[in-house]
Amino acid sequence: MRNIQSSTPSNEGGTPIPYKIIHKERSYDEAESMYVSQVGDRIQVSFTKKFPTAGYDLSIASVLREENQITIVPKIDGPASNEMTLQVITYMTVTLEIPIEKEFQGNVKVRGFQTESCSM
Repeated sequence: MRNIQSSTPSNEGGTPIPYKIIHKERSYDEAESMYVSQVGDRIQVSFTKKFPTAGYDLSIASVLREENQITIVPKIDGPASNEMTLQVITYMTVTLEIPIEKEFQGNVKVRGFQTESCSM
């Protein structure tokens, strides 16, 4: 894998593991969601977050592993307080790959989402 990012240490517990963001997209007509699939020695996670206005950015603060759980900690950057933004609900989707051993059995969790975890 190229361009693998390392997770930054966190006080959330767990061991930081590498990941790669493979897609980011902004849209105006989706819903909050989370999808997880395993492809060989990687897990692909795609999650969509709803924002009240334009001007937000969604990325990853860290990815942590503790026993049979992988926790994705999103990073949300909002518009500056003096920035003019469109008053329209927007959605940001981030898709990332996480390398794992082939037979991972456990949960993948995105911190702070309505659909917070999926079992594999």
